[in-house]
Amino acid sequence: MFVVASREQKAPEWWSMISVRWRTPLPALITLLCVSLIMIPIHKIATVLGWLYSFLWVSVGSACAVIPIMRRRQPKLQRPFTVPSAFPFICILFCVFALCMSLYLDARACGLTLAFAVSGFVVRRILEFLLLKTLWFPRLLDKITLFIQKLLFVVHQEKKTY
Repeated sequence: MFVVASREQKAPEWWSMISVRWRTPLPALITLLCVSLIMIPIHKIATVLGWLYSFLWVSVGSACAVIPIMRRRQPKLQRPFTVPSAFPFICILFCVFALCMSLYLDARACGLTLAFAVSGFVVRRILEFLLLKTLWFPRLLDKITLFIQKLLFVVHQEKKTY
């Protein structure tokens, strides 16, 4: 997840760097390890994960809603594969049903999930502003990237396999 986000330029570039010795995305694995270690002491982790299901269904429904929109707006666009026209609508209906059930069973959890998701968008906009409008923030990120490259002995992937 971290590697793909970094490759798509949605996360720091050093997450997609590969270890020269082990040929694995070592910075991404270390980050995942840290996140996992933070989650271990949470006794009610199942509750936290249950709260995130409503955001999952909104995300899946949004991704499925893009299919008919793109078919209509750009019909001649090259696609690696096509799905039957009914599939996105069935998927969207299922997502709406799952989201309604989540709201019915625990509206508070859905509200907290929505607040958590919106805060992520706000943080992203702030970081985009810092990257585009300031001179010191990109330099700081470059210094951090160089430090991590030296510390973990990682480099960018030579062949693009994506």
